[in-house]
Amino acid sequence: MYVARPQGVKSYKDALDHQIRLQFSNNNKLALIYNNIGYVYLQQEHFEESLGTIYIYIVIENLNEAEHLLLRELKSNRQHLRSIYCNVRQVYYEQQNYDTAVKFYDRNIVLKLHMML
Repeated sequence: MYVARPQGVKSYKDALDHQIRLQFSNNNKLALIYNNIGYVYLQQEHFEESLGTIYIYIVIENLNEAEHLLLRELKSNRQHLRSIYCNVRQVYYEQQNYDTAVKFYDRNIVLKLHMML
């Protein structure tokens, strides 16, 4: 089982700072880093239940930023979008917000079908 560690978040935030400072920052790389930060917090939430809602807010905030960055890219450059939708779906599923979870599941399926064309 994967156990998120605080240094994992710090490493991703350091990577984010470095990527942002680059003159030609890559939205795909930024999105991947935001997605990974959200995922680490999502995994960490399982082990630190007492902080629950703050982790959910941080997860959603990072995943939304990742999605926003990728949606500005050409369709052919949105390689991490499906992973983001899976992570957002997981957050809503665990919060028992099943209607929203299904919407992100559907987005993931639609995106997969478009990628196959």
